[in-house]
Amino acid sequence: MIIIHGEDIVSARNQLNDLILAASARGSEIKRLSAKDADLTGITQILEGLTLFGQTPVLVIEGLFSLPKSKNKDLLLGFIAKYADRDIFLLEDKALTPTVLKPFSKAKTNEHKPPAIIFSFLESLRPNGATKSLKLLADLEAAHQPPELIFAMLIRQVRLLIQALEPATLKAAPWQKSRLTAQARLFGEGRLLKLHDNLYRIDKELKSGINPLDLSLHLFNLVANL
Repeated sequence: MIIIHGEDIVSARNQLNDLILAASARGSEIKRLSAKDADLTGITQILEGLTLFGQTPVLVIEGLFSLPKSKNKDLLLGFIAKYADRDIFLLEDKALTPTVLKPFSKAKTNEHKPPAIIFSFLESLRPNGATKSLKLLADLEAAHQPPELIFAMLIRQVRLLIQALEPATLKAAPWQKSRLTAQARLFGEGRLLKLHDNLYRIDKELKSGINPLDLSLHLFNLVANL
């Protein structure tokens, strides 16, 4: 079992894709499940079953640890933890704590952390403060950080800032909550909602191919117009 987790979802997904390609090259059958659609019966059939060639399939599940707290989630995690010696790949787009990973002590874990400069860039964002943010954005590009990672982290930051407008709803360490709350107040609700809408529009246009601009240019224009 390999658990791939961390906020650098681009790097994490690349590792998952490499593992799947390697397994496919060995002739393994890949069974992919979305955590929200997974159930104990289906997972049992995959883990206890065999392919036409007498092999055990490779199981890939995304977002299992991110499911809402429930009895079903506890059952799924407890069951899968017993198969640490099998070809199971679990992907999470967030960092998992040692406490969460403790039942999976026999599994191999790989955490993918974004570089510190990305957090400096995100914390620099504020109205009429584009100069510093654009400098940090240029530094990120010079360091060959994927624009997809920057964009994903920016979406995450804006969502946290919207939550920070009502601090009681924000689950974060006290120091992080304080920073997010202060940054959110600089924007105000109106600007943050507009920024969120712009991010959603860019994401939709990129996926549909409507807008010919590449993601790096979208990021530059977005930051320049804060």
